[in-house]
Amino acid sequence: MTMYKIYNTILDFSDYLKYDFLSLSDKPVTQTPTSISIQFHQKPESNFVWIDSRDYPGLFASGYSNDPTELWKCLNDAILSYFGVPRYEAKKRGLPYSLPLPNGQAIVQQDAQKYAGA
Repeated sequence: MTMYKIYNTILDFSDYLKYDFLSLSDKPVTQTPTSISIQFHQKPESNFVWIDSRDYPGLFASGYSNDPTELWKCLNDAILSYFGVPRYEAKKRGLPYSLPLPNGQAIVQQDAQKYAGA
């Protein structure tokens, strides 16, 4: 196991103890918009892309156009982080936001179990 996986496992276990086993959560569920308007930008002569939103300044995600699934994961992480969704709550939500691609296709929402297995 890599250090990252060990660290992640420890955090998952800690969250489980705090929020599920001991029920220490007194914080309400963080509200986020159901959809967000995004714009794609691509660096000329490159497959590097970034996404931002005019409605939410500072919200952005970046990646490579040849790996749209990774870009989709980054977008969901950026949105949930932007709105201050705690890590434990974000993991339970999975990947709630779709990523419409410039070619007309889209990477659609996934549930938490599919994301956890990715």
